[in-house]
Amino acid sequence: MKNNYSILIIGFIIFGCAKDGAYEWNKDVPFQDILAKSSGKLILMDFETEW
Repeated sequence: MKNNYSILIIGFIIFGCAKDGAYEWNKDVPFQDILAKSSGKLILMDFETEW
């Protein structure tokens, strides 16, 4: 049984992420609209800062 769980976890690690998929960026969309569309999911935010 432990082997089955190990194989399952390794499978998730190897095949779980879409490495070739492009990430969809929401540009020029108000933050409140993004929150409303998220349905409670986590939101990744990226800020560009000029120093």
